[in-house]
Amino acid sequence: MVRAMSGSSALTRPAVQLAALTALALAVRLYHLGGLPLWLDETFTVRHATVGVGQLWREGFNHPPLYFWLHQIVLPWAPSPAVMRAPSLVFGTLAIPAMYALAREFVAHRTALIAAALLALSSIHVEYSQEARPYALFYLVTLIVLWASARYARLCADVTRSQTPFWQSANGALALYALAATLLLYTHNMSVFVLAALGLVMLFWTFADWPRSRQMFVRWIAATAVCFIAAGPWLIQLARMSVYGTPQFDWLEHAAWTNALDKALSVQGLHHVNRFQPWINAALFVLACLGAVRAANPRRFLPFFVIFAVVMPLFVWLVGFYQPIFMTRTIIWSAIPVYIAWAVFATGLESLIMRAVAVVGFVFVSTASVVNYYFYPQVDNWPAAAETVMEQRAEDDLLVLCPAHVSTPLRVYSPPAIVSRPFQTLSGDTMISRAWDWRDRRVAELKADNALDRASRVVFVEANCDPQQVHDTVSLLASRGWAETFDWRPREFATTRIRVFVPSTSSESTAVP
Repeated sequence: MVRAMSGSSALTRPAVQLAALTALALAVRLYHLGGLPLWLDETFTVRHATVGVGQLWREGFNHPPLYFWLHQIVLPWAPSPAVMRAPSLVFGTLAIPAMYALAREFVAHRTALIAAALLALSSIHVEYSQEARPYALFYLVTLIVLWASARYARLCADVTRSQTPFWQSANGALALYALAATLLLYTHNMSVFVLAALGLVMLFWTFADWPRSRQMFVRWIAATAVCFIAAGPWLIQLARMSVYGTPQFDWLEHAAWTNALDKALSVQGLHHVNRFQPWINAALFVLACLGAVRAANPRRFLPFFVIFAVVMPLFVWLVGFYQPIFMTRTIIWSAIPVYIAWAVFATGLESLIMRAVAVVGFVFVSTASVVNYYFYPQVDNWPAAAETVMEQRAEDDLLVLCPAHVSTPLRVYSPPAIVSRPFQTLSGDTMISRAWDWRDRRVAELKADNALDRASRVVFVEANCDPQQVHDTVSLLASRGWAETFDWRPREFATTRIRVFVPSTSSESTAVP
């Protein structure tokens, strides 16, 4: 009997419960990890991780280098989808205990555990944990930054604490924040917005306990300044790339406010449920707002919720009038306080039955969204596309890519000859790092370089290409007497199209100026 009771008490320990929840999150993220081929952006990761550290830094690929440096550790194993996604799997799983630690700064153990469970079953977080891109690492380090800052503010306000070890003190929390914030700046460029939002939260917390907390805020600002100085080499490199014409979001259009609102709600709600999704997400956000208001210490949690979940997504959208940057990936961090607010709402209901129904309801809709993500994935079948191009290629063919960075997945899934001599490529071998320069000159170069004179056929590969560019290119070929003989567009990969053009009989004697 004593042993049974001892085992039962062990299962109720916070560490055991959190470990079980983390194991569940790992299992959810492991499922079908390598089942799909790398999609377009993931092939960029292969490219970035295969170049040397110096080249990655000198040429610049618009993303900070930390994630790709870490990727160089796993790449020698094998560039398979599962191996390439393994770092994100680890970072996404570690985000669960990080979310619990952050939530514990605002709520009790049970509520924090529910918040971590909701993140574990978040379909959008599962997606980024199964993607060979920096967003899972970005999410994890953001959670650590927020946790260290909240812990630092709480310890500074606790005047009853006696001497404690450094790692348990306010200075230890501040040191952890400085380290994590520096890593955040080397992980993703949107970290500047995260730190700006956190600065506003710290300012609200400071005024709530003024003037006693004034020194706390000054020291936090000083630590943040040190982080920016430490990240100075990358920030200078980013400024240089912006000046010399390699902007990160040149392809992105500014979102209409209705589209932006829908994206923000899907990030903070259900991301992979199509039917009735806008209404469900709106209802879930209302419940999150109710939870934020009903938090045990609203003076601490409410500013955090409002600034991260409402103010900063709106600010990112407004920045888009100057430079469009608003999309799902750039605002994923805005959902962090929402999970905590949902947990507060569910555990704050009066009766046990209502609390159970709320928790089960949140878990059910989250699980349904994850299942929908599993069974209706967005597939980029680049292996089939590369195989088709290789089957169609011939000597002296001209390969026209729209946009130019389509060469990256073709290189990953094909021999190097596919985009080098004797298989001509209009944009040359520098298009990986200078893809945007060439995009608007495609048709002009087809006319001016006499490229058609030197080609026996034209293989035209397009993927999410500007429709006007496609129309102009095809119209130019038609006007010079080139006829289409092959058209390939797989059903599951409708954004990509491969067409082959050859000179028609009537145009063989036509001169190309």
